[in-house]
Amino acid sequence: MRRLFLSIVALLWLYACKSDKTAPVNTGKTSTVTQVETFVVQSQTLDNFIITNGSILPNEEVELRSEIEGTIRRINFEEGTRVRQGQILVQIDDSELQPNIQKLQAQLGTAMEEYSRKKQLIDIEGISQEEFETAELKVTTLKSDIQLVEAQLRKSKITAPFDGIIGLRKVSQGAFVSVGNDIAKLVQSDPVKIEFSVPELYAGKITVGTEVHFTLSGSDKVYEAAVFATEPVIDPDTRSLRVRARADNKNGELIPGSYAELTINLAQIENGLLVPALSVTQDIKGLKLFVINDGVAAARYVKTGIQKDEFVQITEGVNKGDTVITTSLLSMQEGMMVEAKPDQLNNTGIP
Repeated sequence: MRRLFLSIVALLWLYACKSDKTAPVNTGKTSTVTQVETFVVQSQTLDNFIITNGSILPNEEVELRSEIEGTIRRINFEEGTRVRQGQILVQIDDSELQPNIQKLQAQLGTAMEEYSRKKQLIDIEGISQEEFETAELKVTTLKSDIQLVEAQLRKSKITAPFDGIIGLRKVSQGAFVSVGNDIAKLVQSDPVKIEFSVPELYAGKITVGTEVHFTLSGSDKVYEAAVFATEPVIDPDTRSLRVRARADNKNGELIPGSYAELTINLAQIENGLLVPALSVTQDIKGLKLFVINDGVAAARYVKTGIQKDEFVQITEGVNKGDTVITTSLLSMQEGMMVEAKPDQLNNTGIP
């Protein structure tokens, strides 16, 4: 019985030694190769543009208001019609002002004659300097009074400050108006302005003359405009630059206040590199993606540019011909053994 036990132990020892000789050494590395979908980076010319929205504004707009109080004697415009610069739109009663200016002008004539006589006398020392200065002051005072009445007379006539279309009137003939009462709105809508904002990233690319194409809500017609002014500073709250462009509106299709969707054309980018946007991830060091390098996954930290549909431009970090990994990104690690799926070897997917 003892001999049988020793024989069994010897056989087990011999088997263990044989197993040790044939067992592979564990190096800590897995030999599993992960198949992934890929994208081969190619270069192409990219149209650099911005899509944003804005509002149509009139070229000029003013709320006509009364500068004096009085009764409206005449309204010389039809609502919604075109008026010309300088046209008298509303006449406020000036019946009290007319006699005043006539009286002052008569008094000024007499004062001027008196001043002329005393000017001759002062030259020969026929009167005192004080008498001459009194006559001179009276002429100056009357001239000032006349200028004041003339200004009131001008204010009694509300005129159009520019060519445009006048809106709905808010007063009626015979109504008494006070200083500041609204009369009507005057708008010049040819040309029109388009106001919009662009992100701070593109602020330096917007200059006077930059072309803008836009459409209106509910219409596919494309209109053209050109930038004519920008704010001198970036808005610190929105980190954007406010811009205005101007467009012709001879047919009156562009109504101020309308919503507009704009496409702003910037300079083309030659030899731009695009990758699928989903291939770019982020960690504490920044934006990164994985490429296949000699059969293993290699992380590349990148900088991005413009976005085009489902693709994003890479400005730094990859080269033309690199094979970018687009799947299994959550589990992907530096040094993992990977290979492109057979049908992905030449996939560029460029739009």
